[in-house]
Formats: sequence, structure tokens, C-alpha cells
Amino acid sequence: MIRISRSYRLCLSIACFTVALGLDCWCQQASTWISHGPYGGDISGRVVAATRGGGILYAPAGSLLKSSDGGVTWTSLLPPYINCVACDATGKVLFASSNDRLYKSLDGGQTWTNTPIGGFPVRCIAIQSNDPNTVYLGAYGATPPLRKTTDGGAHWESIGQDLPNQYIDDIALDPVSPSVLYVCVGGSPGGAFRSQDGGQSWDHLESIDQAKRIYVNPKKHKVLFLTGTYDGSILRSNDAGITWTKVSPSSFDFMLEAFAMSETKPKVLYAGLIGGDVYRSKDSGRTWLKVGNTGTTVIFQLLASPVNGNWVYAADGQEVRASPNQGQMWAPTSLSARSLTCVSSSPFLDSLLLAGGIGGLFKSTDGGNTWSLAGLGDQGVTAIALSQESARTMYAATSIGGVFRSEDGGSTWQAINAGLPSDFRGETLAVSSVRPEILYAGGRGGLFRSEDGGDTWQKLPIDQLSPYFPTEISSVFVDPSDPNIIYASVAMVGIARSIDGGLSWVLTGLRGGQTILAFAADASRPGLVVASGPGVFKSTDSGQTWTATGLADLCVDSLLLDPDSPEEICAGTYAPSTLDHGAVYVSEDGGITWTALGAGMPTYCSVHGLSISSGSSKTLHVAAGGNGYEGEQGWEFFLLLPP
Repeated sequence: MIRISRSYRLCLSIACFTVALGLDCWCQQASTWISHGPYGGDISGRVVAATRGGGILYAPAGSLLKSSDGGVTWTSLLPPYINCVACDATGKVLFASSNDRLYKSLDGGQTWTNTPIGGFPVRCIAIQSNDPNTVYLGAYGATPPLRKTTDGGAHWESIGQDLPNQYIDDIALDPVSPSVLYVCVGGSPGGAFRSQDGGQSWDHLESIDQAKRIYVNPKKHKVLFLTGTYDGSILRSNDAGITWTKVSPSSFDFMLEAFAMSETKPKVLYAGLIGGDVYRSKDSGRTWLKVGNTGTTVIFQLLASPVNGNWVYAADGQEVRASPNQGQMWAPTSLSARSLTCVSSSPFLDSLLLAGGIGGLFKSTDGGNTWSLAGLGDQGVTAIALSQESARTMYAATSIGGVFRSEDGGSTWQAINAGLPSDFRGETLAVSSVRPEILYAGGRGGLFRSEDGGDTWQKLPIDQLSPYFPTEISSVFVDPSDPNIIYASVAMVGIARSIDGGLSWVLTGLRGGQTILAFAADASRPGLVVASGPGVFKSTDSGQTWTATGLADLCVDSLLLDPDSPEEICAGTYAPSTLDHGAVYVSEDGGITWTALGAGMPTYCSVHGLSISSGSSKTLHVAAGGNGYEGEQGWEFFLLLPP
């Protein structure tokens, strides 16, 4: 079996879900998953579209997202795999593509229709500003590489027969002359091309052999800007592309990553460089001034607001950031590729949820309807543990900074690493339900115990079970019926058990190369323990012996027992490749038979965390995400509703 480290899966995971309905109802109803916020995903490429009608932003971050308040809040419009979007000036007409599928909306994204394009692999979209029924599609891997419609997508015409059979990186339309359009063709041969007859014939512009983006000045339509050249420079043309002049300083060469032009003030240009520096020109590129830094090392795209000339947005591959003062100061919007891997609900407050991932720890106090960053934004949260004594005390393990504690509900965090190795990478946390001051932290570096709420840590002697491998703990679990019984999964070794609070350890009957990723137990049934990895295993004698119960051909990454119905086991599976599909399964008979829960969960996702809230709502919270090497999937919370 191939062992999958939890830290590696953190880099791949990019989704999260929520479910509402009692566990005892899930198997009897054809339930469906629907979006329930918040959102995120891998944000890269030309991902943000904007409209002058209200300043709406659209950002493909796996799924298509919409913000009408400058990025403060986002609404999901379409499911994952959206790779580009275009909107008209009003923001009502939208076209969005998912590779070879094209979606159309006439009401700002509230409703959508699937527009047939015959398997044409869409790479970019452009809508005619004065006629939203005229739309151009650029492709990769298609001959010819362009399609055009003049009736809103009812019929499509193949154009660009005399363009190089490569791929289209960008399409720009002349706002004054509808028959004039420009394209950037990637690959070799490639470059910038112009058509003056609606795409029927093309001219190669001044032998420019490499270009990725082309921009048309909305007020002076013969003024063009070109980026993505061999040397990374910015070119300007004052004669509709016949001649070109370099307008970027030599310091931009090979450093330019993104470019934007203000629609309200077209002479104002922005350039984003490697390292996050942002430069501004107020004279169409003649002079440049460094105005700020986005705080990131990469800028995939810059966008100047078409409504307020002071606002600029940047997509850096992990989030959309905003500047209210022409690039001088930057702050993240609520859209971030948070890549969640763990989720937890409070034993005290039914509406309190915590979700952790690469982007930090996120908190909801209304059952997942709204979310806020609760800190640790640059740490990479891998595990969450909540005190069984106080709703305000919580712990987080991270992949960078060790273990943190908050005693004010997540408002502030304190590193609690006294006794932990300096390079400790936490992967799992557990808090005693009987003695809340006792907690355990495991990961790369071994297993540690604290008896004072994390102020100090002592290493536990579990390394002796792994003499030939560096000790890595993928999961630790405190038996709810006896706080002295501890279970730990030792990578490449198996499940170890301690009956004296971690002072001594023995291997149980489940050992070998089977990496155990999760545990679950029920305090009302002493001795019952469920473990997961390559399938689900069950023990009725506190881990001395184990029985395989099902899902043997799946990698089960998360487990949960309903405290009201211990025979019901909920399991989340990990999909190790882009051809597999993770899902949530439930068994009502102790693991003998299993049923997948609901429909509508995005394809090719992996379920990494499960938590059930207290109270009457019996809400199941599921942290899940994309898999394999797919980098443009979004994540979000979903709500499971009855039919």
C-alpha cells in the first residue's frame, strides 16, 4: 500500500462541506448536497472579471464565485472546474466555461443554461461590449482555435482558419469597431494577431512572436498594450497594433507577472512583479513608480475596479487581495484558497464551527452561514481540538509553527511549544474529555503529552516501536470511556495503545504498513473503537483485536460515531488520483453494510474531516477537497437537505 502523509494531502486538499439532518435519517432519504459557504480554491491565471454595473467581481476559484461588495462576501454560482468567465458591461450576461462546457446566464448568475459547443475546449472568452449576443471563444487543442456567435450562443461559427494551430491565450475586442479584434496565440509559432473583419482573416502584428495578454484602451481604441513577451516587457501601440514601443523600465524585464489598466482613468497602468511589488504609471507607461507590495511572492492577475478608480485587486494563486488606494496598501478579501483539512464543532455551542487549512483557522458562529478568519493565517492548520471545559479554549496544530492555544474564542493565539522540537510539524491533536488540561500532540517528531493545557510538553516513549523509521504520528485518540487509554497511529508500524496515559506502549493487532488515519469511539460502550485507513476496522476489546468491517478498497481518511446511535458509523474517503471519487459513507449496522450519503458533492473530491454538532439540529460537518494534481477546484461548505 502507498502511504499518504497528511502533510502532503494538505497541499492537495481544496474543499469543505456541511450537512444538516440526523444521522438516523440519512440512509432513508435521497438527500442532496447544496452549497452553504464559505468558498475558496486555487486562484490563478486570468481569474477575475469585473463589470461597471455595480462593481461586481467574478472569480473562478474552482467554482464560479460572485461578489457585489468588492470582495467582502462571495456567493457560489456554479460548481467546480470553472476555468474562465466573461461578463458584459451590465453584469447581467455571463459566459463561463468548464473546459469543453459553456454556461450562460442572463440574470447575473442566478440561473444558468448549458450552451452546446460540441466539445470545443474553451481557454478564454470575450463578449462584445455593445452587443452581448456576440461572443468569441478561444481554445487549446482545437483547429481552428476560435469560435464566434452572433445570436447569444444558439449557433457557433468556426473562425481563425489562418491562425497558427496552437492555443489562444487571450481575446480583446475593439469597443468602437465591432469587426476589429485581437488575439494572443500561445506556443510556437505564436504571437499577437489582428482581424478587421470579425475574425475571418488575420494579420500578424509586427512579427511579435510571443504575447499572452492584450488590452484595448476603452477611450482611445487604437491604443493597445501587450504583455507576456519574451523579455517580460510591456509594449504600447498608438496605431491599433501596427507599431509598438516598449514602455516598461528595464527593471521589469523577466520580472513582470501581471498588468492592469484603469477603465475610469485609462492612462493609469499597474504592473505586478515577482516578489509582490506593484508599480503604477499615470502617463500610459512613460514613467513608473513603485507604490506598494501585495504581501505575496506571486501575482497572477491585477484588476483595476471599473467603478472606483482607487481600488485595485490582485489574484496571487491563494487568494484575492484588494487595495483601496491605487496599490499602496493591500489586504486579503474573504476569498482565499484555504485548503481545509479539518473541521470541528463545539460541545457547548451548536452554532460554533471551526475549520482549518493552509490559510489558517476559520470560525463561524452561525452554523456556517458566515465565516471569519480566526487567526494563524500563515501557519497551515492541520488539526483542531476544543476544550471540553470551556467554549473559549481551543487548540490548533500547524505544519509550520507547532501548536497554538487560544483562550478567548480564537481572537488571539499563543504558541505553546515548550518541550516540543523546534521543527515539530503537528498532524494530530487530542484533548482528554475527563481532564481537559491534558492534551496530546503528534506528528513528525513523535508524540507529546501536556498536563497543563499546553504550557509544557513531555515526549512519550513511543519511538521504541519505530526503530527503523523516523517516528511520525498520523492520528492520536483518547478513549472517552477511560482517559488513561490512548491510541496512536505510528506510520509504517500500526496502532499502538497505552493504558497508562502514554507512559508505556504496545502494538495492537492492527499493525504493519497500514497507516491509520482516524479513530472513533463511544463512551457509552467501553471497549468499542473504530479505526480507518485502507478500509474501516472495528475492535470491541479496546484495540487488542480488530475486524475489518468494510470499504476495504477505499482509503478512509475520517471517521465519526453518532453519540446517540453507536452502531451508526460515518466515514469519509480519500481519492488518491484524479480518476477517483471520495465520498461520505454511513453504516447503520456497525460497519457490515455501507451507503453513500446524498448526491451533488463535487466529483473527484476527498473527505478529510468529520464532526457532528451538539443540539437538536444534528448537523454533520465535512471538510473535503480536491485531489491528485487538479489545482483549480474550489472548496465550500455544503448543506445536506431532505428531498
